[in-house]
Amino acid sequence: MQRNTPLMPDNALPHWNERPPSAAITTLLIHSISAPQRANAYDPAACIELLDLHRVAAHYLIDREGRIRPLVLEEHRAWHAGESKLPDSLGGTRGVNDFSIGVELIGADTEPFTSQQYQSLAALTAEIQARHPLQAVLGHQHVAEPPGRKTDPGPQFDWERLRAEALQFSGATAGLRFPQDL
Repeated sequence: MQRNTPLMPDNALPHWNERPPSAAITTLLIHSISAPQRANAYDPAACIELLDLHRVAAHYLIDREGRIRPLVLEEHRAWHAGESKLPDSLGGTRGVNDFSIGVELIGADTEPFTSQQYQSLAALTAEIQARHPLQAVLGHQHVAEPPGRKTDPGPQFDWERLRAEALQFSGATAGLRFPQDL
């Protein structure tokens, strides 16, 4: 896992606010992003600019080479899920930004993500699990309201691969629920 920046993000986005005082971080939410209007749709700077333009932010961005860029500190509520609700099997709680950490993977929901991205995301999942009482790892598509509003990370994302790779980093991830468990 390669970190492009220290845990305190220099390239932080301002699209966050404070979490509710009693909010425990229980969900890791996976997104995908690209900047198709640019010559290189997968350019990290262009993707960060696009997030800023839309006044949204995830906590982390993982580029195609697996480099992790922190964008918002974990203790803050990043604006990444929008109108959202956990699946009923996880309690159906609304306002997923309140209790989640968002991770943007550079890519499109129409093509596979890279091995480096899976490895970095798996390591990051294990790291976050060590800091917070995570219960689930889901995609934006699984929580967006109304259903169908978002498709990321999409059908090319391999949830079983993420589960298997996360287990290699930490047995503590064994209890996490993934979309295929719901």
